[in-house]
Amino acid sequence: MQRTSTRIWKWRFALIACMLVFSSFFVVGSAQTTSVLAAANPTPQTPKAQGVSVKKFGAVGDGVKDDTEALVNASKLTGSIYFPTGTYVLKSSLSFGENTTLVFGENARILTSTGVILRVDGSLKAGLYQIFSGTGTAVGQAKNVKHVYPEWFGAKGDAVADDRPSIQAAVNFAGQLSKGGTVIFSEGRYYILGTMTAPKKNFVWLNGNVSLSGKGIVKVANQIGTYKSIFEYTAPVSNISVTSLTIDSNSANNPRTGTPDYATDARIEVQMTTGKTVKIDSITIKNSLANH
Repeated sequence: MQRTSTRIWKWRFALIACMLVFSSFFVVGSAQTTSVLAAANPTPQTPKAQGVSVKKFGAVGDGVKDDTEALVNASKLTGSIYFPTGTYVLKSSLSFGENTTLVFGENARILTSTGVILRVDGSLKAGLYQIFSGTGTAVGQAKNVKHVYPEWFGAKGDAVADDRPSIQAAVNFAGQLSKGGTVIFSEGRYYILGTMTAPKKNFVWLNGNVSLSGKGIVKVANQIGTYKSIFEYTAPVSNISVTSLTIDSNSANNPRTGTPDYATDARIEVQMTTGKTVKIDSITIKNSLANH
């Protein structure tokens, strides 16, 4: 069945606790449910200065000077390690242990070079701004982190910038957390998907332990062409939720011109294959041409 460009499709699911075999979900709940979910996912606030500042070890944070040595020395601490506003250049791989808490002041970030792996196994505190930048990779179990924000990886949510790479980085980070994490799309923000993992494929790949939530809007860019799915889980899902999110497939600016082909142009919003214990609630799908 082909869905027209302006309808909003509404179903309601509570908790699916048995083995699942399915292709996609589309759910909208009540306003009361949505408000409860929003309260559970508050916007992160800029933390106050606390612990030991990396500047005590000689870090400059101007985005130019190599701060690697200072950060290596700071990583030997336990407790809170504070990054004041600035950009801290890291040119070799580094791990912060499980007994550390990285505290990022307003617009403080670590800039990693190509091939550099920044591992965060302790806690972290940050507001809604970028804290990981550069061409390296942020990984780790971040033991006390439950919510991960695309903004931490550079997403703008301004309805203009392509936020897909930042969303994928956030999803990848959340998938490494010891119990999985929830990627939060913040209210009042419009996240544009302007590129794909590969032509005619998908926008975002997810492990089976990553949840999605938040009252933000995820929208496919204009004239993106054909695609298989927006969010696709590539492994069996387990103990996850997809809640309170709006996905706009933008079909008016991405018309279908041929016979629908599931392999290359299914246009599924959220795709799963098998799994168990999945909660789907308060999801809005707009302007869809998906075949289900």
